[in-house]
Amino acid sequence: MPYRNKEQAREGGKRYREKHKEQERIRKRIWSQNNPEKIKAYRQKHGKKYRENHKEELQKYKEERIKKGLCLECGLPALPNRLFCGLHLSLRRIKIKNYLKNPTNKERNKNNVLNRYYRIKQENKCWGCGMPLNEESRRGIYCVTCADKQSTYY
Repeated sequence: MPYRNKEQAREGGKRYREKHKEQERIRKRIWSQNNPEKIKAYRQKHGKKYRENHKEELQKYKEERIKKGLCLECGLPALPNRLFCGLHLSLRRIKIKNYLKNPTNKERNKNNVLNRYYRIKQENKCWGCGMPLNEESRRGIYCVTCADKQSTYY
């Protein structure tokens, strides 16, 4: 059906792109799952250049999923107040545990955390958001809002 003017044609194109964008992502994901060797070879060849070229696109995609409350890895509904579903959250925790089992990584991480803690404590700032601490929250390392957020997580 031909459009009467350019504005209608532009709107029709937008609707088409929005409608088929998710289908295209699914097709790409299925293709990449069926062709892991090709993906691996491409990433080895173009690695850093690929990440730099697609950084903004990946960031937008990530923000969309966060807004919709979907897992960043697979697109299934994420757990409440989390970025990942149960499966990927547990996989990330296992990965972190294995990383920290290595003594050099464990020591390096401990030093980084301690250095950050002492620096933030000395500057009298919140550990969570970096805002200056007020009189109510001088005892702890979190401001009132971050302390409330922390209490909801646990």
